[in-house]
Amino acid sequence: KTINEDLREYAKKIDKPTILIYGQKDKSTPIKDGYKLQSDIKNSSIFIVENSSHFVHQENPKIVSKLMFNFLK
Repeated sequence: KTINEDLREYAKKIDKPTILIYGQKDKSTPIKDGYKLQSDIKNSSIFIVENSSHFVHQENPKIVSKLMFNFLK
């Protein structure tokens, strides 16, 4: 139910290190939205996974798990 809601005001309150992972071909939550979130979330990083859609975690699980592992180190 949050698809059409603008939650950027909440994002501005996040002060913990954050990783954003987007599929290059994501049409549900476009990359431009990810860059907006990145600018609103202090200490955040965005990673774009090529040849992936909204289901980047299913299409490229090795890449996503590596990004998450490196982030959590």
